[in-house]
Amino acid sequence: MNLLADLPDGVLQRILQFLPQQALLNLALTNYRFYTPCLQQLYAHITIQCTPILRISCSKEAAKSPRKPDFLDSTQTTIYGLNHSYDQGKVYPISTQLKLVGARLTILNASLEVNPTLLTYIQSIRVVNGSSERDNYEFRSDTVVVQNLHKLLDLLKGTSMDRIYIGDEKLRNMLQVNTRGIRLKSMVIDNSSELKRISLPVEEILYNGTDEISFHASVSVLENLKSLILPVDNEAYWRFMGPVLQKGVVFRKLEKFRLVLNSNEPENASNLLLLERIKWTGIKELEIVVGSPPGYNDASDLLVIDCLNTIPSELLINLKRLSIVQKFEYDTHKKNELYDINIFTFIGQVIQSQLDQEKPALLYLSIIHNLPELGNFIDGFEGNYLRRKKLYSAVLPKILSKSKSAIELALPNFFQSLACYEQPMNTMLWNGCKCSHCKKHLELLDQYLLYHKYYNKKYGAWKDINSSLIMFTIGQALLERMKPSPGLLATHLEYGQAPLSDFLWNYHDSTFNVPFRCYDTQVVDQGEFDEIDKLDGENQEVEDVFFDSTEKIKPCSFNQLYYKNLTVCIAHYINDFILQIINLNRGNAEELVIGEELKDGGDDDIKLKIPRLIINGICYNLDKELNGTNFFENVFDDCI
Repeated sequence: MNLLADLPDGVLQRILQFLPQQALLNLALTNYRFYTPCLQQLYAHITIQCTPILRISCSKEAAKSPRKPDFLDSTQTTIYGLNHSYDQGKVYPISTQLKLVGARLTILNASLEVNPTLLTYIQSIRVVNGSSERDNYEFRSDTVVVQNLHKLLDLLKGTSMDRIYIGDEKLRNMLQVNTRGIRLKSMVIDNSSELKRISLPVEEILYNGTDEISFHASVSVLENLKSLILPVDNEAYWRFMGPVLQKGVVFRKLEKFRLVLNSNEPENASNLLLLERIKWTGIKELEIVVGSPPGYNDASDLLVIDCLNTIPSELLINLKRLSIVQKFEYDTHKKNELYDINIFTFIGQVIQSQLDQEKPALLYLSIIHNLPELGNFIDGFEGNYLRRKKLYSAVLPKILSKSKSAIELALPNFFQSLACYEQPMNTMLWNGCKCSHCKKHLELLDQYLLYHKYYNKKYGAWKDINSSLIMFTIGQALLERMKPSPGLLATHLEYGQAPLSDFLWNYHDSTFNVPFRCYDTQVVDQGEFDEIDKLDGENQEVEDVFFDSTEKIKPCSFNQLYYKNLTVCIAHYINDFILQIINLNRGNAEELVIGEELKDGGDDDIKLKIPRLIINGICYNLDKELNGTNFFENVFDDCI
């Protein structure tokens, strides 16, 4: 058995799961032995989106490193438009992308019509419209795309599938997936009237309704659910869960669940009742949304641990994936630090429970914060910034190191939380990485701050942008890479189960909460305003020279291409944080003490248990060299 073709089907299928989309297509054409297994893998999980997936775009030798592959491209077959050509200075608008998406959907439908056997290979379909309502509108307004989606659903009539998830509620209403005669294990419910359609073999409900309900679903269906995802909004959550508890439902088979906890709320008693109705030993994926509402004093934040303590962590012995979401916005470092310490305590309890029971260990952890809209902590001093970095670079890795297995760590907006400390962001901008790339593009970003403003809702006026706000907003753009599916039903449990999107921001659109715009005119021509000038070999003092507004509007050079350059600068900044995690933050110098044995990873003798780390869409692979030294590899953003 020396050939790949000689392997048993089961072994071959496992190997094919690690091949990216194009490699599967190539392999399918080499030998008929591979044709069917490759097609089964290609058609199993299909994603339809406009934004191209993120790929290694660097042509340097570093891009060929065997440490780079993270196999995210192998998780889905993605139907999208054109890859952006950064080396040629080309990025493509959504209108252009949609034309190619429509053409590719036409080919997909034709293939399914010619070979209906392919329909039996499809397990899930995911439609990701865009990151903004404007993009969603363009997507559902494209006649060719929508017609092809209708045809695809018609072809799937009578088949059995795991799920069809469409992120945009308006597009879901247009396509009416639940009435197509497709036997789905997962259903998205947008209003209470659809609940009566729920019947076995439905195993998952994603409920997005907000109206008052008169519950129609049968108790047997609910008690056989394996997955239940409800909105994070308290009222919508309990409009569904309240009638469920009144019917006496006990979730005996639940494996995936979103639990919304809220201290200082009347729902506390209802939460306790709900917790009693769940068989916690069966839970494998859990998202916890927790936090104290605004308006309470700092002491109320300690109630977060009281909420978490209501969860029987000693019963979460089969938990594989855990996501903790901060429900309410905390505008100070102090509140966020208390929150972090509380959730770290809970994570440690879960890991210890699994160790005590000698059960399979946690494999994935996601922590996401709810941060101030303007990206600035009131007490964002440098000392507090260093405390926060140490909490995540030393304390959290030490907790995770106790686990029996390696844990993938996702910190979707951790860079944004660091951006809330203004002085360190000033240091990053003006005295940060000194490589040729960062020196050039951080200087350009400094120029951007001179000629752009943001809209302050509190004062109803356009204000100057500071370094914290621009870094915070860039972090929000990076976060768009990670969104597995838009909408309230998207959980943070899916990171690592789909390719990242190559999302680009043009620095002007109001894609996020705080809109930016260029100055109408160039108010100040920023030159070299040195206080000492050299004239005729003598030092003479000169006054600063400022220029009044000019009549001509200076065209803005900041666009999506420049944003791509800046992601590398952000990655270089995060690299220093990664060095702290792997205990090599010693100026890259090797520890050499005569007569003493080198410790694994550097200065601290802690076993690294984080094989993959994602921070705001910037991905890292972490591992050890043959000699035991820790290393990390930036997958996408070390070069362009």
